[in-house]
Amino acid sequence: MKKLTLLICSCLAAIMMFNSCSNDLDLVDTWKDIPIVYGLLNVNDTAQYIRVEKAFLDEETSALVIAQEPDSLYYDNISVELEEINENGAVEFTFSMDLVDANLEGYQRPEGIFAASPNYVYKTTEPLNPERRYNLVIINGDNDNVVTLQERNGQRSIGLIGDFITLSPSNNSNFRLKLEPGDRTPFRWTSMDESGDQNAAFYDVILLVNYFETERGNPSSRTEKTIEWVLRRNMLADKNTLNQFFEVEATDFYRNLAQQLEPNPMVCRELGDADLIIYAGGEDLLEYINRQAANSGITGTQGFPEFTNLSDGLGVISTRFNKRMDEIRFNSDVNEELLTNEFTFDLGFLEFGQACN
Repeated sequence: MKKLTLLICSCLAAIMMFNSCSNDLDLVDTWKDIPIVYGLLNVNDTAQYIRVEKAFLDEETSALVIAQEPDSLYYDNISVELEEINENGAVEFTFSMDLVDANLEGYQRPEGIFAASPNYVYKTTEPLNPERRYNLVIINGDNDNVVTLQERNGQRSIGLIGDFITLSPSNNSNFRLKLEPGDRTPFRWTSMDESGDQNAAFYDVILLVNYFETERGNPSSRTEKTIEWVLRRNMLADKNTLNQFFEVEATDFYRNLAQQLEPNPMVCRELGDADLIIYAGGEDLLEYINRQAANSGITGTQGFPEFTNLSDGLGVISTRFNKRMDEIRFNSDVNEELLTNEFTFDLGFLEFGQACN
């Protein structure tokens, strides 16, 4: 039996922003139809997108050639639906998803192995309820094959991550973010969301530091800019507590500024405020990422991750949520520290009220 090469579009970026990449998987098997499905449901998104493609095998034609043929990537006759499941486990609503070109939705597929246009995905603008669970149903009209989520604990559905409360920093108007070298600055939020569950399995936490830059002698050139400080990446949720918590070394704030800003005697800089973003991801997404990581590197097989939560085919349907808190004010000591700190003293930051001359 011949060994055939299966090319599939599998990157996590295809879930979030509809970018794509490829993986090689060697199969020793007879040909069969293999659906490839990705989607992340987010209750604070105005639209939900599901990517549905197919694996393809051809003994006569190179997979690299076939990958450039849209007819080889997409199904001609399928329906894609989301089922909303109530607390009793019954289907309360069914949302039909429409076929759209993601390129026209603002999610461009980069040029590469796979045909970049059209870039078909399935879309619904129906609002999602964080207190409900959801199942995906794909029906192939050509062979009546049905793909759903795998059954777990007696149900075929996933819970969504709903809104949660940040405790530190807080929304209190008197709050000021302190970053004194030698101290540790806490970040804390509730892990129980508005559904009453803890559906988040991991978090990315990013602080956006806003500042102003002005050319000396040209006050009208004052421009607001932003740099990103990644506080945590793939931080596992602590399921033993209702609050998630970590601390950062305050010195790392000044070190990060120095790494991203170059001394420039021709400009003045003023510290603004900050925006905090907490990205939360579901358990199936975490498992998928972990399988990818385990399958890469020197000891990896470089093949497609074995994890899937679909009843048939490959891929993952999971949930995500992004919590944002804007206009977090810094303690006045932070601005003073910028002027003398060993990492930032030469970056041109001004004292409060000082003119850029």
